[in-house]
Amino acid sequence: MTWSEQTDRLFSPDLASVTRPPVRFASGATASNCEQYLQAKRTSVLAEDVNNIRQSANYLTCDTLALLQHAKVSLPVAGQDYGKVLAESLDLRSFPSSLAQMLDDNRYTLSQLDNPALQLSNEVVSYSTDELNFSLQLMALADADGDGVDDWIVWMSDEAKEGNYADYEVLLIHDPQPGKVMTAALPNH
Repeated sequence: MTWSEQTDRLFSPDLASVTRPPVRFASGATASNCEQYLQAKRTSVLAEDVNNIRQSANYLTCDTLALLQHAKVSLPVAGQDYGKVLAESLDLRSFPSSLAQMLDDNRYTLSQLDNPALQLSNEVVSYSTDELNFSLQLMALADADGDGVDDWIVWMSDEAKEGNYADYEVLLIHDPQPGKVMTAALPNH
């Protein structure tokens, strides 16, 4: 399956009505599909308990659909190793994560952290320690902000191996330039 076919399947507008495990919001609203989730998210935040946050991972597709609503998805650049670029160029200080306490002015990318077990694939970078699993996965290339330049839509997974911390987010990297420091935004907050 090609990137384009995979992206079209993953982010088909038809997925908006697919039933998903329910999530709760601080307002008391619940959602079990993208339409309900995106509506509730306009006025409230997810209820902060670990099971609810873990269920929210099922809604990353919904947040991505919202970003892609008026954008054209592009094909990846041939020969571009997106996982490696994410590891080497994404400034982890530009968005909240459990890695924040490990970062400073000299260490702010995954490749700069002390861990020989960094795992890379063409579209994914994973960082694992005894305490956590952290990954970034490029899900789509699209001009999500309408400026004529493709942006990167990345899914972040950040989970404690023990305890009750978990976070799943859609990150938007505006106008990425591999080889230069890149920052990410949380567009759906």
